[in-house]
Amino acid sequence: LESGRQWRNIAKDMLEEAAKGTVTTSAPRFLLFAFVNMWYVPLQESINHLQVTEDMSLKLGDTDRAYMAQSMKFRFLFFRGEKLSILSHDIETNLQSMARFSICCAKYCVLDKEMIDSL
Repeated sequence: LESGRQWRNIAKDMLEEAAKGTVTTSAPRFLLFAFVNMWYVPLQESINHLQVTEDMSLKLGDTDRAYMAQSMKFRFLFFRGEKLSILSHDIETNLQSMARFSICCAKYCVLDKEMIDSL
C-alpha cells in the first residue's frame, strides 16, 4: 500500500512538472488532470483544468485529445452531481462533432448518455 502511494506521488510530481512547461502538446496536462490530480483536488478544479486542456488542444489542432478531455469532463460533472437532464443535453449537443473527430470518445459518451438517460 505504501509503495502504491509512493508511485502515485512520483507520477503526480512528474506530470505537474511536465504540464508546466508544455506549450506544444496537451498530453501531460490531460493525463495529470484526468487521471492523477482528481485524487488530490476537488472535482470542480479538475473540471476547470480539463476545460482549459480542451480549449488548448483545439487551438493546437489536437482534436482527439480535446474530445478526450471533454469526455472526461462530462464524467467528472456526473460524479460532481450535475443535474442529469443538463448533462444529457450537453453530451447530445457535442456528440455529432465528437463522432466526426474522435469516434472512440464518442462511443464512450454514447454509453455515458445511455446510462444517464436510464437514471
